[in-house]
This record gives sequence, C-alpha cells and structure tokens, in this order.
Amino acid sequence: YSVIYGLDGNDTIQGGVQNDYLYGGNGDDTLISNGGSDSLYGGSGNDTLIYGGNSPNVYTGLIGEAGNDTYIVDKALLGSLSYVHILDNTNEQNTLYLKSVSADEIILKQASADRIITFND
Repeated sequence: YSVIYGLDGNDTIQGGVQNDYLYGGNGDDTLISNGGSDSLYGGSGNDTLIYGGNSPNVYTGLIGEAGNDTYIVDKALLGSLSYVHILDNTNEQNTLYLKSVSADEIILKQASADRIITFND
C-alpha cells in the first residue's frame, strides 16, 4: 500500500491500483481513489473526494473533515461488492454526486444518525 501526503495548498493526489491512504492536508484538494481499498482524508479546506476504482471486493473511505466538501461516486466504476463509506462529522455544506445512476435505482435509509444509500440492481 501507499501513503501519500499533500502539502499546504491545493493538491491533486491520485492513488494507484493497490490499497492507498491519501491525505490532502490544508487547502482545497482533489483526492482520487483508483482501485484497491483506499482511504481518502481531505483535511481542512473545500475538498473533492472521488471514488475512481473499478475493483471487486473493495472498501473505500472518503473522509472530508473541515470545509465544504464534495464527494463523487460513479456507479459505473463500482466493482462487485464495493463499499464506499463517506464520513464527515462537520456542520459544513457538503455535496454528494452519484453518477451513472437513475433515481429509481437509489434506496435511501436512515439508521440511527447514519444515512445509508444503496443501489437497487
């Protein structure tokens, strides 16, 4: 696995096909998962975290932290049995984009304080 840290400023970091830990740090960063079981940590700033894998049996964590963060998950890139966990415990304005999916494929659930989104295949 790889561990990659961004510097202060606006970084773009893309992981490899193996398991990666990507840390954006300060600034408005773009972090891109590229296969494997990855963890992306945006840090402070308005970050964009993108699930860009296409591997089976993966777990990807997208953790925005402080700032108005954007999460992008493309259903066409999800492998079989893929799990994308989005965690942002701030009171900021965050946005989730679901690509390659129609509204009738989405199932929304509330479990305690968690909101769960699944695709109806």
